[in-house]
Amino acid sequence: MAEDHVAGRDQKVVVHVDKTFRPLMGEFLKNVREDISLLLQAVDAGDFEAIGFTGHRMKGVGEIYGFSKITEVGACLEKAAADGLSEEVRRLVAGLSDHLDRAEILYIDVDQI
Repeated sequence: MAEDHVAGRDQKVVVHVDKTFRPLMGEFLKNVREDISLLLQAVDAGDFEAIGFTGHRMKGVGEIYGFSKITEVGACLEKAAADGLSEEVRRLVAGLSDHLDRAEILYIDVDQI
C-alpha cells in the first residue's frame, strides 16, 4: 500500500498500512531504526559491503509493510554503496530517520479498497 507524502519537515507523513501488519509494526520499525544505526557505523568504517547488503534488504521489505520510502531509500543505498559515496549514504540515512520520526501510521482494511 502506498504512502502519502506531505510537504514540510515539521509535518506528519501519513503511511497507509494493511491492518493485518499491526501486530508486526512495532518490531519492524525497531529493526529499521537498528538498521539506521548500523548504516551509520558502516559508513564510518567505510564498510560499503554492509551498506549495500542492508540497503538491499530494506528495498525488499519496505513496500511490503507499506513504507515505500524505505524501499526507495534501500535502492538508493545499494547504489551509493556500489559507488562508494559516503556522504550520499549519510544523506539518505538522515532523510529516512526524519521520515520515520514524522510517520503517522493509518491502519486500513485493504479488502475494503
